[in-house]
Amino acid sequence: MALARAGIGVGITALMIAAVIAITGGFVVDAGPLHLSAHRLLPPIVVAAAAYLLAFLQGRPSIVAADATLSAFVHRHALAIAIVLAAVAAGVGVAFGTYVVAASDPSAYISQARLITKGDLVVAVPLASQVSWPMSEGSFAPLGYRPGPHPAEIVPTYPPGLPFIMAIALFVAGENGPFFVGPFFAALSVLGAYGLAARLHSRTAGVIAAVLMSFSPLLLSQVVQSMSDIPATGLWTLALLAAMAGRPIVAGALSGLAIATRPSLLPLAGVVALLLAIWSEGGGRAAFAALVKFALAVAPAVAALAWIQWSLYGDPLASGHGTFAEMFSITNVVPNIRAYAMRVLTGETPTLALITTSVVALVARRVVPAGLESTTGPPIAATEPPAVLPSVCLAVLMAMPVLACYLAYGVFSDWAYLRFLLPIWPAAFAAGGALIGNAALRLSPAIRTQVLLVVLTLVSARNVVTAAHEGSFTLWVDASRYGTAGRYLDAVLPQNAVIVASQHSGSASYYTSRPVVRWDSLDVGFDVALDDLARLGRLPVIVVEDWEERLLRQKFPASTFARLDWPARADFGSTTRVRLFDPADRERPTGRPADRLP
Repeated sequence: MALARAGIGVGITALMIAAVIAITGGFVVDAGPLHLSAHRLLPPIVVAAAAYLLAFLQGRPSIVAADATLSAFVHRHALAIAIVLAAVAAGVGVAFGTYVVAASDPSAYISQARLITKGDLVVAVPLASQVSWPMSEGSFAPLGYRPGPHPAEIVPTYPPGLPFIMAIALFVAGENGPFFVGPFFAALSVLGAYGLAARLHSRTAGVIAAVLMSFSPLLLSQVVQSMSDIPATGLWTLALLAAMAGRPIVAGALSGLAIATRPSLLPLAGVVALLLAIWSEGGGRAAFAALVKFALAVAPAVAALAWIQWSLYGDPLASGHGTFAEMFSITNVVPNIRAYAMRVLTGETPTLALITTSVVALVARRVVPAGLESTTGPPIAATEPPAVLPSVCLAVLMAMPVLACYLAYGVFSDWAYLRFLLPIWPAAFAAGGALIGNAALRLSPAIRTQVLLVVLTLVSARNVVTAAHEGSFTLWVDASRYGTAGRYLDAVLPQNAVIVASQHSGSASYYTSRPVVRWDSLDVGFDVALDDLARLGRLPVIVVEDWEERLLRQKFPASTFARLDWPARADFGSTTRVRLFDPADRERPTGRPADRLP
């Protein structure tokens, strides 16, 4: 039997390596002194064949026992496996993170975190009261900001939950602290998916859910960016687990922070409250007491959010992004159903195929072979597999409010906007783990655990390829232009400079602490605005990406400066190019070549 176990162990390891090579074309692992490289398919196949031949020579009973030993190993070390998978997800974010304040969302969140550390979310822009054009506060608000409650003020538009967490990270880890928030919550989301499946079904289902979550292309595409989707996902998932554990105060505090992070998902608090009531021990009175504690724990975060919105936007129910009518419309539902369906099919095809196959297997075969361990206790009898209904019901309960919110939200064309639905993923994968785990019981006891491991490896490898296709592992290269440009501007521009930009308005404001003017928000002529700034003794400079130059000319067709027909002072970026123009150079060119930075 020992030879059979050894053969199965070596054989399944070789098959999993072969599966990764077949899907990805090979891999390299460098971890300190450890260097592992595998690109040829034949060697692992030969090793697997030899190992399985050795196992088969021991007879079928030994093979069945070896597979059962493998299953027991997965069950016994399920939590450790989930922790490793969580570390993998976090490791992707740490290794391939952008580490720059970029574009709209990251620049807004991180700059707001900096404001929180200073104790004031209102930014004074004295220059806005000195220029001659009307509604000037809007043009002095970088991406992620809007005019404040008083003249010559701007305020952030994003909810304070994630910036508050990032402010703590800033205090603990310094400038790079905010970039570790996403990886941290990605790890918690993976562990949360494991916890949901293990509690509602089995540890084996928990491992399956953790695999699907950690290698989800959507998670991998978001963990490298400083966005709110993964933190919101982790917070809501932990709130669910706290509710199941009968911890109403913890569940309420987590729900409150999740609401402050993504207010549109407030209805998910109802799902957490429902679970809290269902899992409360002691009858109706205990459930009522738990719900009261939950509500009291949620209240501080909700009250703080309402107070901040009242202070910044003049209405406790207002959003920095606009009114409810501006953000949501019933006409968006049908286009979004089609768009999100296509995104899910594109991003999670292998997982959907595996879950669908599992459902078909469960329906087609009613006789259940023996042997899946439950979360606690002995293996479940052949006729009593763990029920999948609780997991499926939770997934449906989580999906309903999220879909109700985002199907009516704006219609977007980019695949990345599937991120809005990410809070559904842990519960959905917990349900998937339950279905796949039960379907595996339909296989012969000689191969069921091995097949499950190989199939999960194939799915994970294909998901990594999808994530790579979406640019998850190379985003940092293109995003580096924001940091390069911002730090360069801070180093070379005088203190009286004003940066005229759109895409780089948030990053330039963060890195340089100089005023920015959004050219796309100007209500006056481009030349008029530049001349007005010069009249006030300010040095306007223009920062545009290559794709923005055409839009600038279209918005200001009569402008001389919008033509950008003189040599640039500096040129940044590789994939996307960014150029810095000094309008003064148009009349008196310096003659020196532009600074070129990657």
